[in-house]
Amino acid sequence: MKTANFFRLTAVLALLCISVTAWADNRERDAQPVEFRDISSEVFLRNDMEVTTRMSRLVLENATAFEDYFVDASVAMGSYEMLSVDFLTEYVLGVVFKETDHETTITPVEVKINDDYIYFYYRVDKGEKRDFKLAPFCLVALPKPKQGNNFHVIFKQVN
Repeated sequence: MKTANFFRLTAVLALLCISVTAWADNRERDAQPVEFRDISSEVFLRNDMEVTTRMSRLVLENATAFEDYFVDASVAMGSYEMLSVDFLTEYVLGVVFKETDHETTITPVEVKINDDYIYFYYRVDKGEKRDFKLAPFCLVALPKPKQGNNFHVIFKQVN
């Protein structure tokens, strides 16, 4: 009797997992592309910012959160032009890797939105070893979703 109940429970859980996965796949498949701007070249990672995990995924909703991680490159270089992000109408999504001594480029591929989900697809290209370390990063600015702050961001590496 216990064995039969165990198998029934296992079958129900497996069916539930398959259903949830299919629902999530449909949600992603139905997502619509949204325009974004790669702003990676406009900023520097702060010198006092230490990435302690292999990778950090960032959703930056305002200038204060942004300045916790990054410095406007134009200000740092002395030109004092303002960063091209309007946090009243835009969000910034980012991926930051831990410091590496390999040439590493993170390139945004696509951003899609469906209901309360944002999907951020990016590519990572790893190159030759070098004599110094840098923390590679990628940042994109995109329009704030119509539903405001009630959304989830799914980061996906594609290669």
